[in-house]
Amino acid sequence: GGIRFRFRAQPGLEAWVRDLAAREKACCAFFTFSITTLGEEVRWDAIVINDDIAHAILDEFYALPDTVARGFKGLYQRFSGAGLQFNSDPAAAIRDPAKPVVQKKNFAERPAFLNHDDVP
Repeated sequence: GGIRFRFRAQPGLEAWVRDLAAREKACCAFFTFSITTLGEEVRWDAIVINDDIAHAILDEFYALPDTVARGFKGLYQRFSGAGLQFNSDPAAAIRDPAKPVVQKKNFAERPAFLNHDDVP
């Protein structure tokens, strides 16, 4: 199984989604992404390998629209509750390389999600 994010097709949005998917794939090779445009939607399908950790990260992707809707505080609470560490300057940090670093981003500048659906 996998997930699907559906976005309103706006000028430049498909390129933005493809860029984000490429960066996510560079970070997490266990993902397979497919980006398509159908009518007024850009669809981003994501599947992962058969691995418990990969499935847990896919679950977090699925929760992103709701998590981001609660702002950075909601994102921080969800991720830190899952054991992820936040750092505003990862280059200067001394950290365990096995633990990911999540940086604060301005999510208000990102396109709005239409919906997310389960993909068989």
